[in-house]
Amino acid sequence: MRFGQTILCLTIALGAAFGCEREPSAKQAEGSAKPQAAAEAAVPVKPDQQPQLAPTTRPSVIILVDGEQREFPPPRLVVDDRNGKTVALLMSDDPPQAINDDYAGNSYYIEMEFDDALPTVRGQVWVYEAPNSDKQDSPNGIFLEGNRKQLQPFQVKVQFQQVDGGDVAWISGTFHFYHNNDAQPSLPRVVTVTGRLPVTLP
Repeated sequence: MRFGQTILCLTIALGAAFGCEREPSAKQAEGSAKPQAAAEAAVPVKPDQQPQLAPTTRPSVIILVDGEQREFPPPRLVVDDRNGKTVALLMSDDPPQAINDDYAGNSYYIEMEFDDALPTVRGQVWVYEAPNSDKQDSPNGIFLEGNRKQLQPFQVKVQFQQVDGGDVAWISGTFHFYHNNDAQPSLPRVVTVTGRLPVTLP
């Protein structure tokens, strides 16, 4: 009996020892899983799986209105052909909130028509002279404080040039200054405008 009891005890002891090796404790399992997780985290992300970053906001531009610096959104230039003539639209890249009534930012919109269909407007000069001093029913102009104040072109010149390896649109001349909330606008005040706007010419 003593010999049988001894064999039984040895069998139980060996089984317990091998059982511990086959079934590690929760703490050991957790420790062995960490290197695998770290290895998975270290797998490099493919270029086409990189997160897409938002485009960098372009800087605003400064236009002098009667010698006073005014800040405007960056410009957009759209050039197209209409009825055998080249038309260039120079406009501010306004933020989405510009359509709100309480928007107080500045903007501009100038539509320029040339006499011929041009391969490019680089080196071209657009000249405009208003037929009279009356307020025109036109979207063309420079707008201050939202749509509260408007500068309509009177005698204006826009030159498209290449400066320091980049294209620019030079605006210079005089504009008629109006308060859009005036029910019966009086004679407009003439203001001078000068600005250099960086553009991308087609």
